[in-house]
Amino acid sequence: MRAALMLLVLRRSSTFAPRGTRLLVTRRAAKEPADDAVVAAGAAQRRERLDRELAALGFDAERLEGDAALRGSAALATYRRFVIPKTAKGLRDALAPARAASVAVDVVGLARQHLAEQAAWLRNRDRSLEERPEPPHADLVVVLDGLRSGENVGSVLRTVETAGAGRVICCGTTPAPPSPSVLRAAMGCADLVTVERAPSTLETVLELRREGFSVWACETTERSVVLFDTPPPRPLALIFGHEEFGVSVDVLEACDAVVEIPVYGLKNSLNVANAVAVALFDVVRRWRK
Repeated sequence: MRAALMLLVLRRSSTFAPRGTRLLVTRRAAKEPADDAVVAAGAAQRRERLDRELAALGFDAERLEGDAALRGSAALATYRRFVIPKTAKGLRDALAPARAASVAVDVVGLARQHLAEQAAWLRNRDRSLEERPEPPHADLVVVLDGLRSGENVGSVLRTVETAGAGRVICCGTTPAPPSPSVLRAAMGCADLVTVERAPSTLETVLELRREGFSVWACETTERSVVLFDTPPPRPLALIFGHEEFGVSVDVLEACDAVVEIPVYGLKNSLNVANAVAVALFDVVRRWRK
């Protein structure tokens, strides 16, 4: 009886250990140094595994130490950390069956990032807010008619910002900021684009026409004309519809024109976010001529 009681007390004291004790133990285990002899014995095998995975991704592992541009890079450090782990946990991770493949992906990504940062002639960084010009195409508006996908709306916001268009009007059920899926896909552009909400797409069309906008619906119909062959008026509002059902029929009938992007495969249409990108940049290109 006394032995059973002592066992219960020990279990309870372990269960109710002071806060942070287990975390401290875990951190100590993570920092436990690896056995040098074990690390050295398996280094060649780990290097071979990782080199093979890098080759499958089209990357020559010899570049990491042979290319001066990659010296001191995080890619090289990640490669060496896998081959010669410093901790017991790192060694255990390196022995996991799929670990070499995931590390290879990291190495390739880090190498590409490092090389891009070294190439001063690349312009792959965003402008600062101070460098950002006023939207040069403020009289170009995108209207979204009852979309369902927040990811698509977020991609549209990013396209609108990069094209320098004026605003986006989210009608009906179309998600809008601060929806998490919209913000995630917008990649920081939601705060840089004027976004309005409206309950009715049809009322929005009528209001835009009263403001002097020509309103075009982007949809495939028997009455559609090819977007690329039709001179775009200015100011212009472009309407894009639901991913499956397209632009509403009553909205189509209220527009000044219905235009379509020609497709050459079996599918009848593009993803709505892709269609917005094609249409906006085509309009902008012709306006800038």
